[in-house]
Amino acid sequence: MIYLSKTDKKLAIAAANAITILNYAEINLNNLDFSDVDISGANLNQAFLNNTKFCRANLQNVSFKSAWLGNVNFDGANMEGVEFGERAHLQL
Repeated sequence: MIYLSKTDKKLAIAAANAITILNYAEINLNNLDFSDVDISGANLNQAFLNNTKFCRANLQNVSFKSAWLGNVNFDGANMEGVEFGERAHLQL
């Protein structure tokens, strides 16, 4: 589903949902090539994305909060609205 969004932009929402579910299931996303996919709006918080490629991908409004992004390649990706950084933690 995710890779089909490269050629069929009507599948972008399904692709974003699919990669979000894989992330929540703690599936290893290291060393994968997501170049040219459209996963706009996906939630990749706390994802492990070491050596993952997102070249020319549509990553609009994707959240990468607390994600491991070692050697990730974002060359040419649409990064509009992307969120990085740590999530706030308040201990009561």
